[in-house]
Amino acid sequence: MSDPKETILEIDLGALEHNYHFLKSRLNPNTKFLAVVKAFAYGSEAIAIAKKMEALGVDYFAVAYTKEGAILRDQGIT
Repeated sequence: MSDPKETILEIDLGALEHNYHFLKSRLNPNTKFLAVVKAFAYGSEAIAIAKKMEALGVDYFAVAYTKEGAILRDQGIT
């Protein structure tokens, strides 16, 4: 049973891709894109989200804690 105080956020990877392309279409082509993947994506599988964003071409990732960045790096996400 999950903790009633635990925050879980479900993310639709298809919608995430759509939103990324929408935002990129509004930016200058030389603008870098930073994706925030913090708090382990609030239980939403940060690795899958980061891999999807990396495949889409995100330039940078931001995390809240060093441990989160180390976990991404251990998964080959740079």
